[in-house]
Amino acid sequence: MFELTKEELKNWRSQIVTSNQYIMGLRHLPMAFTEQEVAMLSGILNSD
Repeated sequence: MFELTKEELKNWRSQIVTSNQYIMGLRHLPMAFTEQEVAMLSGILNSD
């Protein structure tokens, strides 16, 4: 898991519809998962 940079956050926001960042109350840059981490997490959550 890693923290998005300000530039990555700006690019991400331009690709999706999000609320105004001041209304959302973001105090920290969001965290993101790599594709491999998502696959591992999916396997764990789907297991007994």
